[in-house]
Amino acid sequence: MIKASRPWRARLKAFADQAFAFEPDVAEQFADVNTSGTLTEETSDLAMLLRLAQQHQARLAPVGLTEDFLREGSALLDEVSGRDLLGILGLRNREESMVLRNSIVTYATLLGNEARAAGVNACWDMHEVKRRFSATSFRGALRRLRPKRRGSAAAPDEPAPPEPAPVEPTGAPV
Repeated sequence: MIKASRPWRARLKAFADQAFAFEPDVAEQFADVNTSGTLTEETSDLAMLLRLAQQHQARLAPVGLTEDFLREGSALLDEVSGRDLLGILGLRNREESMVLRNSIVTYATLLGNEARAAGVNACWDMHEVKRRFSATSFRGALRRLRPKRRGSAAAPDEPAPPEPAPVEPTGAPV
């Protein structure tokens, strides 16, 4: 949504730069940028820019501001203001969204269990392969559950990983 409003804001700024060339303080008001990148700031910025454009419409009209341009800005503001994730998904409240999330997670878990069972059944007679498949599936699941560590972000009370023992060359003269 923020990216969708960028062209409109840039065009309004260009109109203001031309119309208020000798009044840089007024032109600077039209150059307001959403620095945080949030929808709340975008909503307030669009409302302020639209109000400024309507207030200075007489000065901006000769440089290209039209009613269609103002309607486009108003439509952008309405779209940003009415943006609600629960409403987009068609949910009436937060409890419904939690129930939906939980049912999706349960379904995904059941599909994973079914795939694991199919893998174990496919190699039922091969004991070593079945053991390795089960161990790999379990390790992969644990790996996905553990949070990823970045760089040296390990906890300070964790012991350092043991260093591997030096490998003795075989067949070398002693």
